[in-house]
Amino acid sequence: MPIIGVDLAGGFYHMKQMGFDQVNETRNTMIGLSPNVGLEFFINNRLSFLIDTRFDFSFQNYYQRSESPNFFNTTKSQGMQTHISPISSFMAIFHF
Repeated sequence: MPIIGVDLAGGFYHMKQMGFDQVNETRNTMIGLSPNVGLEFFINNRLSFLIDTRFDFSFQNYYQRSESPNFFNTTKSQGMQTHISPISSFMAIFHF
């Protein structure tokens, strides 16, 4: 049986470290979409195997800041990433 689907993923990370005259901050935001296709093979009416592949699209926004009394550095990055997973999952499924 053919399988088709879409997964939506997202994430946010924020870390801020403050010490004696020093600040380090990192922020990372990501949102993505993963269409997938696969096949489910039925061995009998209680057992099947599923294998699928997916193609990931994600947009990432990254920011990092480090500062101390005589040093200041800021890094910013954003962009689109893609990734192909030839076999993203292989499952044995027991049907009750």
